Amino acid sequence: MTEKMTIKRASVRTLAWISGLFAVACMGFFFGWAYSLVSWGYWVDEHGSVGVTHPIDYILFGASMACGLVSLITLAKVFKRV
Repeated sequence: MTEKMTIKRASVRTLAWISGLFAVACMGFFFGWAYSLVSWGYWVDEHGSVGVTHPIDYILFGASMACGLVSLITLAKVFKRV
């Protein structure tokens, strides 16, 4: 086996781990977002026209989607290299 193949295998293995870590982070942020909605709720006034959310809800949801996207992109790179 050549040195180039060994480096390629190591990079594929590393990218796979990185993808998995981002997927776990995605789920953590997603569950954090869901918990914050359950704990604090989504407040709507009596007319149903204005909803009040907390900034942490947007941060957790955005971080969840960003980690999920990075995880999928990294996984696509893994499959491209295999």
